[in-house]
Amino acid sequence: MLLFFWLSAICAVYSYSGYPIILWFARHLVAVNDDLKGRIEQRAAANSASFTMIVAAYNEGPHIRRKIESTRDALEKNPDNELIVVSDHSTDDTVAASERLRHPQVRVLENEGRRGRAGAHNYAIRYAKNEFVIFSDVETRVPAETILKMVDILALPGIGCVNAEIVFENEGDDKVSDAAGIYWRFEMWLRTCETLLGLYATSSGPCMGIRRSLFKDLPATGDVDFTTPLDVINAGYFCAHLNGHVAYDVMPPNADGEFKARVRMVAKNFSGTISRWGAENIIKRPVYTWALYSHKIFRWLTPFFLLAALTSNLIVLDQGWFYQATLCVQGAFYGMAALGAVAYRKRRRWPVVQQIFGFVLVNIAFAIGVLKAIVGNVPAFYNPTRLQAKG
Repeated sequence: MLLFFWLSAICAVYSYSGYPIILWFARHLVAVNDDLKGRIEQRAAANSASFTMIVAAYNEGPHIRRKIESTRDALEKNPDNELIVVSDHSTDDTVAASERLRHPQVRVLENEGRRGRAGAHNYAIRYAKNEFVIFSDVETRVPAETILKMVDILALPGIGCVNAEIVFENEGDDKVSDAAGIYWRFEMWLRTCETLLGLYATSSGPCMGIRRSLFKDLPATGDVDFTTPLDVINAGYFCAHLNGHVAYDVMPPNADGEFKARVRMVAKNFSGTISRWGAENIIKRPVYTWALYSHKIFRWLTPFFLLAALTSNLIVLDQGWFYQATLCVQGAFYGMAALGAVAYRKRRRWPVVQQIFGFVLVNIAFAIGVLKAIVGNVPAFYNPTRLQAKG
């Protein structure tokens, strides 16, 4: 039981401290891709290659016009650029609102029956006329400079997938969402390190680009941000995170929305990542496997490691004062999380405890998402972030 406690404790902290420390040392000890780093930091070329942006939309009538107009500057940089709006069998005026703009570089498609975002992407990419394809969400605001930079990087030999740095705009001034923002900044740092070390194996769905020739049809419960990067790596290409070139997304409006978003994300990603990567790649690409599992799988399993550490700690209390102290530390941690929950409900600004509450809330969501994936209860459909709190 002592061994079980130590294994659980080490696994619980590994993805949040052990793996980042290893990456930090690797960046200083291993030769990073300085050429890619230099290319990322350069300004986007004015004469970038042409691109196709695909935006999947479901009942986005009130918002689709803003998305199209915000993309217009990038479209007009090249007459071959295009924006494809694919309605996932919307029941509102999404299609009519898109067509009313009558922009020559905007095409509107309609799914026959609701297929979810993965199905919408599978359908729309068949109509893309350009090799470089950008996927984006309706609620994501992407500056023209960012789009052009993504196309520039995709044009580099060996790069098959790229994503912008996602910056969240917290419209609701919700402190749990702020804590999630801290978590996201940590995530962006990891992605930057992995890119420079040639180990990056994921992407950001709100704004990512790929070579069309590398795209494979997504399963109904898949998504471009975790399924397609693995296909790109299998094809022998690299993925890149563009640190400093941003797209602006919206955070869930409150704790309920954040919780639902995390559950959905993990339920789709957990089983999908394992099945798409497969046993063959574990042997064929061991370093990528280490990075992928350390970054994603171990993090999503952290709540189970935490529970195992707490349970085993209770059992080994009679082994000495050290284990009594570790139990006190755990008890204090969860006590502060409970205090953070009270602060959140009372809308008070109490430092530290709300960040701890946000961390615990995210891990509960991870646990539920993993369990949903195991029992096969993975959602195929998608609600925009601003609607997450409403289900």
